[in-house]
Amino acid sequence: LMDHVQQFLTHVQVMYRNLQSIVLNTFSESPNAIQDSSVVSGKTQSSHTAPTPMDSTDTSSSINHIKSRTVPMLRSSASFRVLTECPVTVMLLFNLYPKYIQFNIPMLIPLMMHALTLNPPLSTQAHFFRVRELVSCQVKTLSFLTYMLRAFKDLMKPYEDTIPESVVNLMKSCPDDTRKELLLATRHILATDFRKGFRRQIDRMLDEKTLIGSNRQNYETLRPLGYSALADLILHFRKDLSRPQLSRVVHIFSRIVHDASLTINIQTTSVRLLLNLVGDGIYNNKDVNPKEGKSLLLRILDSLINKFGTLQAQMSRISKDLKVQNNLASNLLNEKIGVSKIVLCSDRRKE
Repeated sequence: LMDHVQQFLTHVQVMYRNLQSIVLNTFSESPNAIQDSSVVSGKTQSSHTAPTPMDSTDTSSSINHIKSRTVPMLRSSASFRVLTECPVTVMLLFNLYPKYIQFNIPMLIPLMMHALTLNPPLSTQAHFFRVRELVSCQVKTLSFLTYMLRAFKDLMKPYEDTIPESVVNLMKSCPDDTRKELLLATRHILATDFRKGFRRQIDRMLDEKTLIGSNRQNYETLRPLGYSALADLILHFRKDLSRPQLSRVVHIFSRIVHDASLTINIQTTSVRLLLNLVGDGIYNNKDVNPKEGKSLLLRILDSLINKFGTLQAQMSRISKDLKVQNNLASNLLNEKIGVSKIVLCSDRRKE
């Protein structure tokens, strides 16, 4: 395998280098051609292998129809699906053969970063599945690059502003099955010095549809991860937030505090964020209109007080449940003790 590692890495570089032209060619095709590309490889081939009798006029019209609608099948070197699997394979090869890292990484990083900036045309309703494949490929590429942030900081430094912009663009078009990986990569980036570029993207990330998506299943399963990533972002830039941004943050996380469908960890994180905003983001903010800051403080205070009332009701219910469980446990223990005494007495009588 070692004899073919560099050949494979070179091939991956060629695929990334040609990705822009592939995107242009793919999304410049007619909608019918994209839609029927699977027909070319499936139904059309089967019709050639097992023809059915028809008269000459029908045959000629069918042939003309096929010629007008068919396109060549995609080569593997031009497939978004194939390129999606390449970053994971490259990472595996680098772990197995570290000697190839220093030579290939300086060439891979610029190519991969350029791949993240590619966007399909706006009118892509007919190319829906191809767009999903492209975005999934970009998400996998981003996940690979996040592991390069610390080890190759100098090579990644020129893209400090490009990475956050690409992340938010991917959030807006990310397929449902890859959004979790994108959010994990985002949290990984926020844990490094490259989070500075996200300062310009705060307004876009405060849009919950951009952060979590509009899919109902994602809304239920990915909210903890999405809100945790947003909380990390806000904590880093809480001193730089404008009044409208602070108001939006207070609205989002005050609502999370009272959302019983979320875990206690997310609610606790929200409370900590709100308390951090009080000192650094609101109270010490030199604003020309202090009434707005006062309004935000009152909203936070009102949210926390209402939470205490909710906790009080929950604590009484929890204490009742604990008493019931303790009574059941003591009854079971007494029954076991009684049974053991009976068995012990019967054994002594036998002796």
